[in-house]
Amino acid sequence: MSDELDFLDGLEPDPPPSLGRAVPTPTPYPVAPAVVPVKSHDALKFGAILVFCAVCSLGSGLLFAWLLSERGDRPSPGGYDPRFVAVGKAYLGDLGSAYGLAWEDGAKILDAGQTIDMALDTTAKAWEANRKAAFNARITPELSKVVAQGKDAASVTSDDRAALAKAYRGLAKGLGGGR
Repeated sequence: MSDELDFLDGLEPDPPPSLGRAVPTPTPYPVAPAVVPVKSHDALKFGAILVFCAVCSLGSGLLFAWLLSERGDRPSPGGYDPRFVAVGKAYLGDLGSAYGLAWEDGAKILDAGQTIDMALDTTAKAWEANRKAAFNARITPELSKVVAQGKDAASVTSDDRAALAKAYRGLAKGLGGGR
């Protein structure tokens, strides 16, 4: 057995200097370290901390999953009409073109030597006219399929209003807004 322990020769740390106490003599046999008993209140603290960490981890995981599920981005209780999402996206392009044309009209006024105020006024008026024309060309015919244009207000039912609200939400979603 001494051959097996020879490889440890010189690797053992020097014993600490004696402080008036007897220094135990090292034995050639391994000795298990003393086990310090855990006090019951320490175990309870550890258990409480463990439970707290588990609850926090679970809660943050559920919150993260909820955020990824887009629950906060769902349509309102009435929902939306998916047909109008495409109409809203197309109308968005129409609005961009209408706005661009309005700025071109303002630039023409400046090129003609007119004032900046006149150019801005022309741009605003052109934008209003172009926006209304785009609305009448793209949106009005589609909304008229839901509720006939010019229908008497007294004859509009709650179902008509609900269908129109869904169409509005679809338009909003297509335009990049809405829920």
